Amino acid sequence: MTARYERYLTMNNKYLKDAEAALARKDFLQASEKLWGAAAQAVKAVAAKRGMIIRSHERLWDFVERLDQDYPEWRLAEKFSVASALHTNFYEGWMPPRIVERNAGAVRELVERLVSLL
Repeated sequence: MTARYERYLTMNNKYLKDAEAALARKDFLQASEKLWGAAAQAVKAVAAKRGMIIRSHERLWDFVERLDQDYPEWRLAEKFSVASALHTNFYEGWMPPRIVERNAGAVRELVERLVSLL
């Protein structure tokens, strides 16, 4: 049976690919949501690897805060805030396209750091 964290990691990879495709076609709303999904799944993967299951936004933030304290130089909470803003952008559509593209880099870096913890 596949470990739970591996399922989260698989979803993370899917959402990152979907985000890149959405960015390429200039679908910034879909890119925003897929980037959020990739970030959330990466957080859930690290938590699951440590024996925790996260089922709410509040718990995502609690765990990110803990990781941010453990690795302050990575600025995980800051990058997760960017991902959260992208999530809101999916519903509101207020973020300029170039900011979505720039924020995609912050989410990629966040995911890279989190995956390194696995």
